Amino acid sequence: MNTLIRTTLLNGTAERNIRTVMNIMRSMLKGAGVPKNLWTEAVIAACYIENRFTSSSKSTPHKLWFGTKPDVSGLRIYGCTAFVHVPKEKRKGLDDQSEEYIPIGYASGNIYRLLTKKTRKLIISRDVKFGESLLGFCNFMNKVNSLYIYDDPIEDVKEPTSKKPAFKMAK
Repeated sequence: MNTLIRTTLLNGTAERNIRTVMNIMRSMLKGAGVPKNLWTEAVIAACYIENRFTSSSKSTPHKLWFGTKPDVSGLRIYGCTAFVHVPKEKRKGLDDQSEEYIPIGYASGNIYRLLTKKTRKLIISRDVKFGESLLGFCNFMNKVNSLYIYDDPIEDVKEPTSKKPAFKMAK
């Protein structure tokens, strides 16, 4: 069935689903402080999450499609800090055993799509530990902003008064 241009009312279900995914994506990006240029990864993650929750038919889309209850144990807070294990073959003597990443999506099950903080490259890994109390991009930006040193004098600091406090000697 063809629809007229700019008549979203005729596409009811499809438009509502798109709006739902876009609202989830927008909330994920804003809540985690993730840059807007990662919106495609956020849409994929939003669809992954949306398919694992109850729809109007009192069942999840995942269960209707595959016939099994979805596993939600692998869901993590979007944009939190993640630590990926570095295999022994890729490290030397005193190198770190893990590197800091930011989870930006799900590959499948307990396999995650992660963004490196140093090089901004995407990797896929299952050997991940999460620090869900730390939001990755927010902490990263705070670290960057704290590197700047300001030479300007602070104007809000009041000069100490010349009056000395009066102390009375106890007898």
